[in-house]
Amino acid sequence: RNSGLSRRQRHPSSHRVVKALVRSRLGRLPGFGGFFFDDADNLTVYMKASTRVSTAAIRTALANAYSNRPEPEIRSRMAGASTALVIPGDYSLSELVAVENRIAYPSVGLPGFVGVGVSISKNRVKVGFVDAATLSAGVGLIAQMGVPTSVLIPEVWGRLSLTSTTFKDTHRPTFGGIQIGIMNRTYVPWDSAAMTWWNAEGSIGYDVHTAAGVHYMLTASHLANGFRGINGLVGDTVLQKGHFDAPYNVFPAGKVAINHAWDTGAACPVIDSTTMQHFDYCTNADAILASYLPGITYTRGVGTSTYEGLNGAAGTQTIRNFWPIDAVWSPEMVRSGFVGVHKSGSGSGTTTGLLDLPLTQFDFLFCMDPWDRNEENTNPNAYCLTGLKNVRFTNQVRVNTALAITGDSGGPVFAGNGSPYHALGIVSGGNGDTSCNGSQCYFWFSKWSEIEARLGQGSLNPITSQ
Repeated sequence: RNSGLSRRQRHPSSHRVVKALVRSRLGRLPGFGGFFFDDADNLTVYMKASTRVSTAAIRTALANAYSNRPEPEIRSRMAGASTALVIPGDYSLSELVAVENRIAYPSVGLPGFVGVGVSISKNRVKVGFVDAATLSAGVGLIAQMGVPTSVLIPEVWGRLSLTSTTFKDTHRPTFGGIQIGIMNRTYVPWDSAAMTWWNAEGSIGYDVHTAAGVHYMLTASHLANGFRGINGLVGDTVLQKGHFDAPYNVFPAGKVAINHAWDTGAACPVIDSTTMQHFDYCTNADAILASYLPGITYTRGVGTSTYEGLNGAAGTQTIRNFWPIDAVWSPEMVRSGFVGVHKSGSGSGTTTGLLDLPLTQFDFLFCMDPWDRNEENTNPNAYCLTGLKNVRFTNQVRVNTALAITGDSGGPVFAGNGSPYHALGIVSGGNGDTSCNGSQCYFWFSKWSEIEARLGQGSLNPITSQ
């Protein structure tokens, strides 16, 4: 099913992200390396040392680029552009993105490759591998492609998985907690196992409303696609547990309403330049919208654990409260190197880390084999006998030193250190199920602008005073 968008709209490249960063006069600054907020919250701009652009011209261009933004929070955040700190960088932002794309679409195979992204705060490109052995070999192969190793920050990311209890509390809509599952009464018998792992367990992201005032539940698309083994299906039921874990204490809360199919075939990047085999699926945003069932209420805001998990630890499963959202932020508004990016999910509660890579694309294997009762009962250790697919997610954002595990998929990602918070996006994946350890714990999220572009419903507003 076609999403109704052109290929370029459906699958924007990192260059589109760069254009968003260097809009207006910034695009005419030679050697512009991007900007970020440092760990002291100073607005900081990288410029290549070889360029001869005055500090005054750089500050003026940055101020002009953001002074007319319609969002008051963004204008306020960028108010210091006229006094921005300008520091020398080795690379322009366009050069960094060119390196990212060469690695993402390599001319040689990169065994153990996990993902790659531009680190604006480091003025480098980070590239991730499964382990130290594949990292060492991979860096050598990248050098053979003509990429200077001086531009790279190689890292071991471990194997990525889609993070697909639970704040069992009355604070969060609708029946208690943020845990959800995808189900269909006519597909799998309604039974006490309705929320076990094979039923695409995840988390409520946000309640959002369109300009027309229609409310939807926002969560991750891989929950729906994986449950049926069908790309882009709508109509399945979103279930939510109640306040207790008693059998059958699971209630229908909504229906999958908008689920634009992931791109396939020639619309996806080439995974093997020798055979010209494309990724089976690709998408710029892992997101769907569910319509609430009649009579279902919703509480807006985000819930947080009583104790948040730091440095790769899980948060508690009890909830402290729920908090208002006062703005949607793009990643460049978040302070770099400052622990202030949070996610709340049914698997690991609220965990907190620092925004690491605002421009990232990563690869993973995904099961598109629908769960079959007879198959699983006959061979309970079987996993995806017929439907394992290669998938690439683009334009994702990585958060470092923060845990995400199974059940966290679709959960809200937000910035700030105290209420109100700023919505950033929803959880798409993490490495917590395999190799996560402290500073090597990562999660990835689909950011708000890409979610809106993918779903095609215009502005999706999560802002609330509640």
